[in-house]
Amino acid sequence: MIKNLIFFFNFFLIVFTFGIIKLTNKRKWLAVVNPTSAGARTNIRWNISKQYLDKLDIKYDEAQSEYHTHAIHIVEKELLNYDGIIAVGGDGTVNEVINGILHTSKDKLLAIIPTGTGNDLANTFQLHLDIRKACKTLAIGKPRQIDVGLLVSKDFNNKPVNRYFGGAASFGFDAKINLDTNNSTKRLPGTWNYIRSLLKNLITLRSDKYIISYNNLVDNKLELVEKDLVICVVGNGKFYGSGIMVCPGASVTDSKFHITVVSSIGRIEIMKTFPKMYTGDHIKHPAVSVIETNEIEIKNTTKSLYQVDGEVLGYTPVKIKTIPKILNIMSPKKLPDFQIKR
Repeated sequence: MIKNLIFFFNFFLIVFTFGIIKLTNKRKWLAVVNPTSAGARTNIRWNISKQYLDKLDIKYDEAQSEYHTHAIHIVEKELLNYDGIIAVGGDGTVNEVINGILHTSKDKLLAIIPTGTGNDLANTFQLHLDIRKACKTLAIGKPRQIDVGLLVSKDFNNKPVNRYFGGAASFGFDAKINLDTNNSTKRLPGTWNYIRSLLKNLITLRSDKYIISYNNLVDNKLELVEKDLVICVVGNGKFYGSGIMVCPGASVTDSKFHITVVSSIGRIEIMKTFPKMYTGDHIKHPAVSVIETNEIEIKNTTKSLYQVDGEVLGYTPVKIKTIPKILNIMSPKKLPDFQIKR
């Protein structure tokens, strides 16, 4: 009797699971692929991913981005013909797809097959970094709503910028490192690209005068901070720079930013503190402080570069606000642990 019950239970479980996969696979996706991501290694990883998707009976079409912001334009043009977009590439590709979705239809789904050098956004969103598991998420995962940030400023050509971001925005010295990293060949693993750029730019390190106004979440009043800083990072999520946990307290579901600011410290002290940024222990340093807010404006006495999810777009001033639970992302039923590099 018990054996029969176990048999029927297992049989029901198999049928039920198969039914869920079939139901999920009725979705039609557009895969937006950045063939130049990760030093053109994305093409190899994408060809492997397609084999997994085909085995899982995932229905998808493919479009390749050919230039900066092209993924945004592809998504804006094609999104309404699909249930969602698969971003195939690194953080820059994912960011462009996010912007294309939120410009067009906030009800559509985002899925990520992480094939870039850093993949900080996939890690920040608690998605699988293994492409086989990422493909499986499209078959048996479930939608989850997460927060994003919205940065308003101007680009290098003085044109208006309204840019959504999932991970982080940063300024000054840190944005210079990102610019240098993006201009590199990216033949090295993501972490080493960032460290190489850090060492290169450390020679010209200087602090900038920041004027920061933000909404104090305790009493909902405007706070003003004027301070010399070497690093200022507005984190919607924890990670940037290929695994650096710059804002360890941040969460993409808490409707607020965690802002990490580092006061003027010397080059040697930065190098001593830098390894601790991979585990979040840098926030214990006396020069580091954290601000929690949902809205912030950042100015400098001299214009500083700013970057959003690794893309350097222009100069300060900027205004940034959090937009809670606006992005629908395909996630594993059981969220994996964050990938922490030690």
